[in-house]
Amino acid sequence: MRIWWIVAAGAKNYILPSCGPYPLVRTHDGVSWRTMCRDDDRKRARTDDDRGGHHRKQRAGSCSSATSGDSEERQERSERHYMLRVGDEFDGGRYRVVSQLGKGTFGRVVEMVDTATGRPVAVKVVRAIDKYAREAEIECEILQRVLSSLPRADGFPIVTLHRSFECRGHYCLVFDKLGPSLYHALKARKRTESVPRDGDPRGRYFTLRQIAHFARCCFEALSHLHASRLTHTDLKPENILFVEPPARAGELPASDDVTLIDFGGATWAADHHSSVVCTRQYRPPEVTLGLGWGHEVDCWAMGCILVEL
Repeated sequence: MRIWWIVAAGAKNYILPSCGPYPLVRTHDGVSWRTMCRDDDRKRARTDDDRGGHHRKQRAGSCSSATSGDSEERQERSERHYMLRVGDEFDGGRYRVVSQLGKGTFGRVVEMVDTATGRPVAVKVVRAIDKYAREAEIECEILQRVLSSLPRADGFPIVTLHRSFECRGHYCLVFDKLGPSLYHALKARKRTESVPRDGDPRGRYFTLRQIAHFARCCFEALSHLHASRLTHTDLKPENILFVEPPARAGELPASDDVTLIDFGGATWAADHHSSVVCTRQYRPPEVTLGLGWGHEVDCWAMGCILVEL
């Protein structure tokens, strides 16, 4: 069954489908929404990919599992991803691969040991494609400008970029190794916390004290970004990480401090503004209606995130 939303914009009503595939729908002005909806679907597909939505669990030892794994590996090679191998060395042997921390359209985030300091770091290894390498260089430049203007050097809730380099044909960004994202922490909390007999689900979410602390950290970061005339444009629980890792798997970190990551889509006020920004679930109406946008999109997204928590 298809559900249609009637959206009021000015003196005219617009009819938008709530889910794809989208037919040709015209407004009273005769403007087609098909292109907008297709762009929206592409954005949603990338989000699902970042969350690992395209993976399917297979039974251990089954033929289908082996076939699926081989097919996925071939696809990753064709897409020029770094093919992770524990013990691989990067940047002249300074960094040694330990494990994968995450994967997205851009490439992989890999835990490595910095042999110069002995500390674990998170290295964003970008796909060996010019488009993604350029985007990573832009993210590097943005972070360098932002970090150089922070009101304090330590403890500010914006991820610290230590350095960047190229190796094995991949552009790499080196960050501190952080804890889990709010998305994965909430997912684990819902899975492990038991629901009381009366059905009250409050124990499966974060407490109001924790949410207030998350909000304080995020709005402190956004206040600095917006004062610098920069908009993040892709705030979501996946891009807000705990500063510290948990003591044990499945538990929350001891500290509630969080930090913002992923500045690949951040946009300066004077730069070109893409027509579609923000992951669909956190996208404000002015973007959906093509009315232009500004720093307010980050505030809308944060409101959605806090309600979700």
